[in-house]
Amino acid sequence: MILSRIIAMSVAVLFATTFATTAKAECDPSFVDGDNTIRLIPPPSFSSDQLNETFQVRIRNAGDEPCLLRLGVGRRIADGSQQFPTYSLTGPDGNVPLSSLSGAPDTGSFGTEFVAPPGEQVVIAYEIRMDVGWGSEAGIFTEDLVFQLFDDRPGHPPIIRDARLMLEIPKMALIRFAGVSGIDGPALIEMGAISPHSVTQSPPFALRILSTSGYRMELVSDNGGALRRVNGPDLIPYELSLRGQRLELDGTSDGIEVNRHTSSLGDVHPVTVIIQPNPEYHAGDYSDRVFITVTAM
Repeated sequence: MILSRIIAMSVAVLFATTFATTAKAECDPSFVDGDNTIRLIPPPSFSSDQLNETFQVRIRNAGDEPCLLRLGVGRRIADGSQQFPTYSLTGPDGNVPLSSLSGAPDTGSFGTEFVAPPGEQVVIAYEIRMDVGWGSEAGIFTEDLVFQLFDDRPGHPPIIRDARLMLEIPKMALIRFAGVSGIDGPALIEMGAISPHSVTQSPPFALRILSTSGYRMELVSDNGGALRRVNGPDLIPYELSLRGQRLELDGTSDGIEVNRHTSSLGDVHPVTVIIQPNPEYHAGDYSDRVFITVTAM
């Protein structure tokens, strides 16, 4: 009687062991959860117009067998911003032709082939390259990508994951001068000798404005639009015109607005300074300092 009980228990244990060893999971791929927004950040000063941004896509194989997979990436043109700047995309196999980024979930003729070992993750790296600099327009631009994970086993549809490219170009402006001297300090305009009998006009010079948005230009001088004699109280008034428009330099002018962003070469605004003749002006050296403010709007 005791012997039969021992045999019955042994059979039960043997049955349980056999069942556990035959239960085996197949290849089980999936995307690893993470941030689905890829933020593209331009250079802060636009000194370099090349934007390079890398990102990674992680694939997990939760099964007990290796997975032979392909990862393709497409572009959902209809969902993204139509003004999204042109860019290039490179992956493990080199450049990804933008013409092939259809984003169709059932397209399996492209992609990077790789093996995902059982119980491990595989990292696929991509890089975006884009020309972003002066000439770009400020704003937030988006474009949607779709990643497609293809499993070559019959009856396994592709696994889809969306990601969004987000590019933010800030509003910013820069002033440059043409036809002036003074490299390490303020720009200098030499008026030369002032004639007491005829109009004295400055040599040709200009402002070059670079801006990613519309902008406002304002000019204010220390002396309210007059040259002051060095070490003396004498003043010589002058007229300053920007783009042919005379500006009051005492802070009462509304300035000049341009309601668009500039090209990569900027906007050139000719500046003219005119001094009317007056035989009563006293001899000496005269100067004034003008503050130029450009504000991106």
